[in-house]
Amino acid sequence: SLGWGDNTGNPSDDGTMIEITATRSDGKKVIFAYDLVAAKKYPDIDMSGWYEVGWTTVSPKGTYVVSYSRKTSSSDNQRLIFSLDGKLLQTWADYERPGHGDFSVDSNGYEVAAGRRKPDSYRMISRRLVEGKITFLSDRCQSSHTSARNLKNPGWVFCSFTPDTPRTGAVPASNEITAMST
Repeated sequence: SLGWGDNTGNPSDDGTMIEITATRSDGKKVIFAYDLVAAKKYPDIDMSGWYEVGWTTVSPKGTYVVSYSRKTSSSDNQRLIFSLDGKLLQTWADYERPGHGDFSVDSNGYEVAAGRRKPDSYRMISRRLVEGKITFLSDRCQSSHTSARNLKNPGWVFCSFTPDTPRTGAVPASNEITAMST
């Protein structure tokens, strides 16, 4: 059995690459990249022994396979960044760094994950997929979700903000959608 993205997933920005989540005939849960134009399947990444897969996606340029997963022996949520050939390049074990976000190409050409960073008073951040470097995009704000589906205008993400609540105190954006430069 197989599916695209398992709960959430995007094609590469040019629409040529996707990520597939599958259960092989031997019962192992795997993820892999697939090039739709070249009809090329990349190697399986065996997830069955290590992680419970939450969602998976391919990066905007089709360079990486990213999975939001959980260790089967604990409740630690992690983002795993793999090369297309299946090598684990990075593990982001820190919670919501970023969270409720999306993937984009920033104004410097880096593939990034952009969203809120909950442990730091919900500041908006971008995090490079190549090495994990974090860039703060805002001061404190209560973003509900971030979208980067503006493919003709790279370097920007759009954030939705919930109404301010007593739990968070005053924030610069409330009950609106805001464009934010990466």
